[in-house]
Amino acid sequence: SEPLPVLALQAMKNESGDIWAAGDTAFYRLDSRGKILTTYKYEGTISDFALSSSCAAVVLDGIRRRSSELLIFDSSTENDQPDKRVKESDGMPERLKISGSKIVLLKANSIDCYDRFGNLDATAECSSDYSNFVYFGDSVYFCDYREVNKISFAT
Repeated sequence: SEPLPVLALQAMKNESGDIWAAGDTAFYRLDSRGKILTTYKYEGTISDFALSSSCAAVVLDGIRRRSSELLIFDSSTENDQPDKRVKESDGMPERLKISGSKIVLLKANSIDCYDRFGNLDATAECSSDYSNFVYFGDSVYFCDYREVNKISFAT
């Protein structure tokens, strides 16, 4: 590819035939030959990211305390800017995952489920002890140091 002036964390081909490249300070869309099509430089510190063939999501630590910003990039558009921005002020982001058409964000005391257009579908309170999760079916399975817990998360 063309040189990327970032630490590339992950790359993936999307359903439009382009390549997502999530970096530590910027997000890129490249064509199939590695030419940079779009660049978005983060306006904060990256907390986590998730890539899928239909969309990509990046969550940034917010400037204000206990805030974050979720950026969603759709594979069908060619914008330099994220297609959707969701600003949160109710907790620091811990983990971000994409499952099918759902974007699931684990924060310190809650978990939120968004569609790929940034609409909040469901939310639930959870313990701050969870270090990871899996979204499967309509449930969230949380992992902590001693056990696995399940919350029904129908949207």
